[in-house]
Amino acid sequence: LNPEDPDINLEAMVRGEVSMDLKHMSAEARGVVVHKVSTRLVQEANAQDIAWLKLGLYWRFVMANKVYKFAGPHIRSVNDFIKELDLGIKRRELQNYAKLAGIFTRTLRERQVQVPIRKLLKISQMIKEDEGQINEWVDKAIALPMAALEDEVREAKGLPTRDTCSHPE
Repeated sequence: LNPEDPDINLEAMVRGEVSMDLKHMSAEARGVVVHKVSTRLVQEANAQDIAWLKLGLYWRFVMANKVYKFAGPHIRSVNDFIKELDLGIKRRELQNYAKLAGIFTRTLRERQVQVPIRKLLKISQMIKEDEGQINEWVDKAIALPMAALEDEVREAKGLPTRDTCSHPE
C-alpha cells in the first residue's frame, strides 16, 4: 500500500501492516490520515457510549425478569450471575448504566442524538423523571463541553462554578 494514496487503508496502518512515516508524506496525504484517524476515534467513542447504554438496558431486563434465577443451579444470587459472566464490571456500574438507560434511551433514540456516557452520568443527578427536564439537560450536554456542563450542574445545585471559585487554578 502506498501511504500517499488518499484511499489509504487506515485499519492496515493502525495494525502496523503498512509502514508509513507522516513526516515523509505530502501535506494532503497527512491531512487524509489525520482526518481518518480523528473520525475513527470519534466513531469508536460513540460506539462505546452506545454499548454502555445497551449494557444498561440488558441489566434492567435481567433485574426486571430475575434472569439470574434461571441461569443454573450453581447461581444462587445476582452476584453469582455477575461472577459467572465475568464481565469485568461491578454490579454498581451495571446499576448505573441501567439507570442511565432508563432515563435517557428513549429521548436519545427519538431525537437521534448521541451524548457521551460521562456527560449522561453528570446530568443524570439533575433529572427527576420530568420529560422537559430530560430534554433540557440533554440539550446542554450536546451543546456544552464537559467543563461548562460541570459548571451548569454545579450552578443548578447552588454550588459555585469553577470560574467563580476564589482559589487559583
